[in-house]
Amino acid sequence: MEQRDRSFFDEINDYHFGNLSAQDKLLFDSRLIIDLELAAAYEEFSDTLKIIKQQNIHNLKNDFQLLDAVLDKEFLSNQKRKPVILYIAATLVVLLSISMIYFHQNKLDNPAKAYYEKDIGLPVVMGENNNIQLDRAMSFYKLNDYEKAKNILTLLSNKKPTDTLTYYIGVNNYELGQYKNAINFFKKVDKQSSFYDKAQYRLGLSYWQVNEIDSTRQVFSNLKSPSSSYSVQAELILKKIK
Repeated sequence: MEQRDRSFFDEINDYHFGNLSAQDKLLFDSRLIIDLELAAAYEEFSDTLKIIKQQNIHNLKNDFQLLDAVLDKEFLSNQKRKPVILYIAATLVVLLSISMIYFHQNKLDNPAKAYYEKDIGLPVVMGENNNIQLDRAMSFYKLNDYEKAKNILTLLSNKKPTDTLTYYIGVNNYELGQYKNAINFFKKVDKQSSFYDKAQYRLGLSYWQVNEIDSTRQVFSNLKSPSSSYSVQAELILKKIK
C-alpha cells in the first residue's frame, strides 16, 4: 500500500509541476475526468500548496534561522555527516530563494492569484443522455479548454438558465482572464444555491483582479461569517488589502 500511495503522489506531483511527457499529461487529464479519487487527491494536493504559499515569508525566514542553528550544531557534533548536511542546507537555500521570489512577485503583480483555488468541476457521467452536453462542457473544462467549455455552457444557459450553469460560466470566464464577465455571472448566483459561497469567493477575487478594492472588501467582509466555508481566506485577504 505504501508503494502505491507514493506512486499516486508522485504522479500528481509530476503532473502539477509539468514533469510529464505530452502523452502522459493527456492520459492524466483524461483520468482526472473519470477518476473521482484521483480528482479529489489532486484537489487536496493543490489546496495544500496554496496553504503553503499563503504562509508569511517572515515566519519562513525565522524557521530557516532556527534550522541554521541546528545545522551548525550538527556540523560541530558529527563531522562525518557533512556531505549530507551540506546537501540539505543547499536545498533549503534554494527553497527559501524560490519562496522569496514567489511572494515578492505575487505581492507586486497579482496578489489575488495566491488565494485562487481552481474548482474541480462536476463529475462526468458518461452515457447519461440528458446531461451529455453538460458532461462535454465539464470534460473541456478539466482539459483546460475553457473557451469550448464556456461556449457549451452558454448555449445550455440560453435554453434554460440554472445556478449551476451560471456559476460555471463565471468560472470559465475567470480562467480565461475575463474578470469583468466573470463578475456579471458570479453576481447572478442565487443566495439559496449550493454554489453561492463559491461564487461569492470568486466574485471577490474577480473584483480584486480588476482593482475594484471597495467591492473586493465588501464581498470578503460578508464572507467572514462563521457560516461561510471561506471565512479563513476572507480574513487573510482583508488583512492583505488594508
